[in-house]
Amino acid sequence: SSPLFDAIDASGNVWFTQPNTDAIGEFVPQTQSWHEWPVRKGSAPYDLTFDTHGNIWFTEFSGNTIGFFNPHTSTLVENPIPTPDSQPYGITLDPHGTIWFAENRDGLGQIGSFTPTTSGKVKITEHAVKGTRPHLIVADKAGNIWYSDGFSGHIGQFDPANGVNSLFNVYSGTCTPTSCTGTHIS
Repeated sequence: SSPLFDAIDASGNVWFTQPNTDAIGEFVPQTQSWHEWPVRKGSAPYDLTFDTHGNIWFTEFSGNTIGFFNPHTSTLVENPIPTPDSQPYGITLDPHGTIWFAENRDGLGQIGSFTPTTSGKVKITEHAVKGTRPHLIVADKAGNIWYSDGFSGHIGQFDPANGVNSLFNVYSGTCTPTSCTGTHIS
């Protein structure tokens, strides 16, 4: 199933995505038990995060959607991303309760955000981060959004308060979508 990303819930259970089998998995350490829930065929779930209600939000790299899964009711909802073939990658919850995700398509230069709901239906807003190809994404205590820019050798910072994007060079070599001489930041 090629487990790719993982996250720990409030009970200490390990949740993970399985892009090769289009599923979300859970491992319960206390009982040593495994559980699995299928998502849409061909969607390739990638990164995942929890909202403040314990619901799981995840990117579907090949499905161009943001998935929602309520682990208590097994409810699954998919939200289309406005930009076609955006290749959503990393996802994170900021300290204000907003969820952010990276759009990884070459030449796109965007990240997205939304306010999570208990129904799983959301309105996605996209933000330009020109000249980048975001991979993984996290939020700091102040609410700034940080992302790895895999093919340029940068770490990016997006300030939601003023819409300003900054890039910090961590590698001076040459990176392209097909090769990197020395590094690939993901």
